[in-house]
Amino acid sequence: DDVKYPITCRKARDLGIVINTIQSGEDADCTKQFKEIAELTGGEYGKMNTSGGMRTFATGQDARLAEINRTLLRTALVYGSQGKRERDTKKFQAVTAGAVPPDVSAEWTGVAAKLRRLGNSDLLDAIRSGQTRLESLKPEELPDSMAKMTLKEREEHLEKMAQERGSLYQEALELDRVRSDIVLKEIEKGKDAFDFQVFDMLRRQTLKRLRY
Repeated sequence: DDVKYPITCRKARDLGIVINTIQSGEDADCTKQFKEIAELTGGEYGKMNTSGGMRTFATGQDARLAEINRTLLRTALVYGSQGKRERDTKKFQAVTAGAVPPDVSAEWTGVAAKLRRLGNSDLLDAIRSGQTRLESLKPEELPDSMAKMTLKEREEHLEKMAQERGSLYQEALELDRVRSDIVLKEIEKGKDAFDFQVFDMLRRQTLKRLRY
């Protein structure tokens, strides 16, 4: 009883959504369907070998960006029920423990800096996005560091945290610009690589839309 993909594709195209398809492997039926999905939405079809084909790029900015990422995540203010806070704390701790490669951490930091947010698991970001209100939270739903504060103290604490993060986000943005230029030049050196094909595909589609 599932909705057939041609119907979904037509609805996507009506909404201005482009679907690009990437096939891993050589299955003929998959090729046919992936090509059709791309064509129905005005997207493009591509292939990659089963070993992947994505490259990683190390730059001189990675270490500092990774350090900024860890610092930002240490400021995370998990909130909600005890179970939710425990789960969210583990997520943040997994990254601050250094389990993520520096280049991946650098990418994450660049994205976080552009969005200026850690995510809705964080109290400050959740308040800013309208997901919750500080005055509606019970003391037991707040981060331990804020539970015994008055409402005014909590507001001041969040403002101080916002300023600290703002400085880190700004530094990360500047480093990310330099890093992005380096990575882009490296990507363009390997035009046969899968990541360049994806980059070139998206660039063509973006330019096409900008002309309208």
